Amino acid sequence: MPLKLALSGLFVGLLSGATASDPPSARNVQARLSGWMLLGSAPASLCGVALATWLHRHYGDNPTISKQILGAVLIRGSSSV
Repeated sequence: MPLKLALSGLFVGLLSGATASDPPSARNVQARLSGWMLLGSAPASLCGVALATWLHRHYGDNPTISKQILGAVLIRGSSSV
């Protein structure tokens, strides 16, 4: 179920941009930049949903494990900045 929600959000994001039939002043979306952002973020978001589902199936609803994983991710993310 979460994977279906992630995929539907991905397609809504793709379809909500300006179309080629709009006048040039209405085209606020830079298609090339949006494509590169999609190329990086879409697979990462799908992997995140898959990882969260695997962790839930493997460890269940254990809040201690969730807090440890969240803490490790936050420390790793802040150290790379």
